[in-house]
Amino acid sequence: MEEDVSTLQKIKRWFINWLIGEWRRFVQWVREVELGVAWGLSGVSLVAFIFTSIWYIDPALLTMIMQFQPATCNTHFSAELIGLKNCTWTSCRIGCTAELFHCWHVLVNYTLVSGSSPISPPWGSLSTLSSSSTPNTNEEPIAKLFPNVKGCGYPPRLNCHEFFSTYGLSNTSYPCWVSHLDPKFALTEIDFKRLKEEVTYSLIPLGTFIVFTLYALCRLGTFLLNNLILI
Repeated sequence: MEEDVSTLQKIKRWFINWLIGEWRRFVQWVREVELGVAWGLSGVSLVAFIFTSIWYIDPALLTMIMQFQPATCNTHFSAELIGLKNCTWTSCRIGCTAELFHCWHVLVNYTLVSGSSPISPPWGSLSTLSSSSTPNTNEEPIAKLFPNVKGCGYPPRLNCHEFFSTYGLSNTSYPCWVSHLDPKFALTEIDFKRLKEEVTYSLIPLGTFIVFTLYALCRLGTFLLNNLILI
């Protein structure tokens, strides 16, 4: 009888030790998976931030820093050209990395809105630059017209055929924006509120990258410390 009780106690102790060991291995596996997920999310956030900085942050900040001033533009010259030799520049381009085989040239005369001044960046932390040259008041100013500071984009936001049909008609007047830093650079429109929102939202991946990286480092330190204790 006593032998049976002793055997049951041994089996019970063995089962408890086995259960504890399996639980520790399970917890260790969960920590490893958790650490891998944290590093994975950190990497994805970093890649997302790199792409958003190229697509949104860089052009948005450049638009704000170039100190655009409201003006009235009048199409002076326009042409739709094909060929690398003819397309040294273009007013509009579908795809910001595409080769220039097909281009649109739109040159405009402009008159600055009376009483207006260059618009400063909405954030005081952004530094402003000074214009290296001033337009010659004895000559009628001519500028190249673009839909945005990079002169490129993707449908449906940008359609170059619609852009050219709208702004490529000679002697057509419309409101525009002329850069104070480069008077030969004009934009069709600027939405400063949207640009500011794009910059703000584009910083979210950077924040998530920092949070997940710090979390992963903390978990890695805890994971190594627990392993040392178990050893």
